[in-house]
Amino acid sequence: MRRHATIFTLIMAFFAVSCASPKVLVAPRIDLARYGTLGMIEFSAKGPHGLAKTATSQFMAIVQGAQPGVPILELGDARRVLAAVGHDEIDPAAIQAIGEKYGVDAVLVGELETHQPRPNFSVNSLVESVKAGADIEGVLSARMYQTRSGATIWTNAARGKQSVANVSFTRGAIPKIGGKDPATAEARLVRSLVGTLAADFQPRWERQ
Repeated sequence: MRRHATIFTLIMAFFAVSCASPKVLVAPRIDLARYGTLGMIEFSAKGPHGLAKTATSQFMAIVQGAQPGVPILELGDARRVLAAVGHDEIDPAAIQAIGEKYGVDAVLVGELETHQPRPNFSVNSLVESVKAGADIEGVLSARMYQTRSGATIWTNAARGKQSVANVSFTRGAIPKIGGKDPATAEARLVRSLVGTLAADFQPRWERQ
């Protein structure tokens, strides 16, 4: 009993010290106020799912919610913007031209790549159970450029997946079957990827 009481006391002391440590609000890793007006080019899509427009609007909502008052100019899709400045691809010269034409100090571009549900299959070493399913996978990458020089000032990427269907068989047990509507899985995947990518623009609480 005495030993148990000592362990309990040590655990409570640990939590007391942890709780006593104050948290402070840390500025976002990317403070957009430093860069002036941000030009937002609609994320491009690579894959069968046309979710890039949704990802763009969700990303903007998170960023403006985290840093209210920061001016963001929506420029439209990349092909239209590049055509307007007489360029074929995003490069330093194109970024500088975009800055001059639209009066923005920084430009953010991104790409969402998604894949059709991919099957997965696993069997344990004793062949006691079998699991199978299908996942929707995706990658969202983005870059931010300074228009004065065309230099990259931020880049990041997020990768994730969402289960669409799963089946498991265990010897002597009833098979388990589960599944999600593909549209729902896609929406969750996009929200997850955007949330991960936009974290660099959000303030966060940290213990001192």
